[in-house]
Amino acid sequence: MFSLLLMALAAASSTDSVDRGVSEALARERSAILAAVRYEVAFTIPLDRQQPVQGRTLLIRTTLTAPQPPRD
Repeated sequence: MFSLLLMALAAASSTDSVDRGVSEALARERSAILAAVRYEVAFTIPLDRQQPVQGRTLLIRTTLTAPQPPRD
């Protein structure tokens, strides 16, 4: 019984890792139309490791190299 539980958990973990993130097709589409992507982020990292890290700023700059028509 314990072996079946471990196998089920292992299968669920491997499935989750495949589904995370952006699909390869979407990544290729984005790389074809976007260039010079730059991120600017600011965090406050507390001395106490038990406290959460606070994010203050997220700025993304990019150049649109191939405008696309609006999607439905």
